[in-house]
Amino acid sequence: MMKKFSEYHKSIDYLESLPQFFGKVKDPSINMRRVRYFLDLLGKPDKNMNVIHVTGTAGKGSVTRIVHDSIVNSGKKSGLFTSPYSTCQIEEIQVDGLYIDPIRFSSIVESIKEHIEKMRLSEFGSPSIFEFIFAIALIYFKEEKVDWVVLEVWRLCCCICHTTQGMTQVALGVQSALSGRCW
Repeated sequence: MMKKFSEYHKSIDYLESLPQFFGKVKDPSINMRRVRYFLDLLGKPDKNMNVIHVTGTAGKGSVTRIVHDSIVNSGKKSGLFTSPYSTCQIEEIQVDGLYIDPIRFSSIVESIKEHIEKMRLSEFGSPSIFEFIFAIALIYFKEEKVDWVVLEVWRLCCCICHTTQGMTQVALGVQSALSGRCW
């Protein structure tokens, strides 16, 4: 049991060494290009996924949970990615309502780390912690062979909003209540 959490804590320490996010940029499309480059390095884990992208400024969490639960209740396997988390990163990644196992999380972190140096040397630099966790989720969903992926897009800033939009295809986009705009 201690090894499980020891490896997990090492993974979290590594993730926390990455930039939090990249802030405001003149050309927001660079965020999508950076995540697309990162996902390509990782073998395109988002390829052929059925994705429901939930965005907005109010009600995203509720809408995301309702959509995810509806998919699971219909007998389909559903991956859920939410952000931000309440207490720990594994809360952001679920399949059929169950959090990713800490050992599995750590294993995926280790498999991604080998690609980071190539990313750092690219025009895009190191991925952010958010981009890295997003990639963990996609790899996990692919390995779990989910039928659907439901993504909640946190709209604190454009760089995060555009990270999840760097995917190759989205089956459905859902906009919850709006009360402002992304600068």
